[in-house]
Amino acid sequence: MIIENTYGLPRLVGARRAKELMMLGGWLSAAEAREWGLVNRVVPAATLPAAIEEMAGALAAKSRSATATVKTLVDEAGADLAAGLDREIHLVAAHMRSKDAAEGLAAFAGKRTPLFTD
Repeated sequence: MIIENTYGLPRLVGARRAKELMMLGGWLSAAEAREWGLVNRVVPAATLPAAIEEMAGALAAKSRSATATVKTLVDEAGADLAAGLDREIHLVAAHMRSKDAAEGLAAFAGKRTPLFTD
């Protein structure tokens, strides 16, 4: 795997590793890519379809509203902590007014699996 992005790569793997990879080139093994934080998990090729189905099923069972909120907050995270916290307060408050939030809380209180619809 060769990643040449001078903005994103150092933030993922650190400046020294980014320089090494970009200046020397080469390939990373799956284990190295995981160790460096470039991938979240590594599975044997034979189990890849099952791993994908498992992850997709787990994501599909979650609240779309909550997932979208988390995605937005992570994607917009920057160096300005105050602005980020302000954005988080507004987006989380908006999510907590959703049907999915109400369902999640009711399911937790009722000790059952939530059935999200948003």
